Amino acid sequence: MSKNCIYALKSNNSELSYIGSTRNYASARKAQHRYHHRMYMEDKSSLFCASFNVLNCDLDPELIILEEGLEHLSSKDFHIREGYWIDKKKEDGWDVTNMLCPYHDEEYYRQQRKKKYIRQKSQKRAYYMANREKILAKQKANYHSKKKIIHQFYDY
Repeated sequence: MSKNCIYALKSNNSELSYIGSTRNYASARKAQHRYHHRMYMEDKSSLFCASFNVLNCDLDPELIILEEGLEHLSSKDFHIREGYWIDKKKEDGWDVTNMLCPYHDEEYYRQQRKKKYIRQKSQKRAYYMANREKILAKQKANYHSKKKIIHQFYDY
């Protein structure tokens, strides 16, 4: 197996995959993922890794070497390559479980959250406008039923 590589753990039972990097042998890193997953499932560790999502579906996922021979790269460049593969495989349609990309900083995630908030806000607004009458009727019915309960409770 390869050392100093970018690898993917791809479930044989679902579309889930996890992408990681290691300076060690990829097979040894896979064994570490499995060990940490077992400790987590037995409540012997609270450490969670996104690879556990894959291991929950398949305890022996396929190990795919995406890029090898990276011993000449600095740690920063090594993580940049890992992030490249995460982004590339997501673009290729893989269901990648990685929650964070190793080369993105807090500002990047702040911008992503802001974009998501704006997108969800516009989606909620569009849903409300399309279903306004139903929503208002339901709110009115809830208001009157609660008002009736309060009046019964306090004998108004």
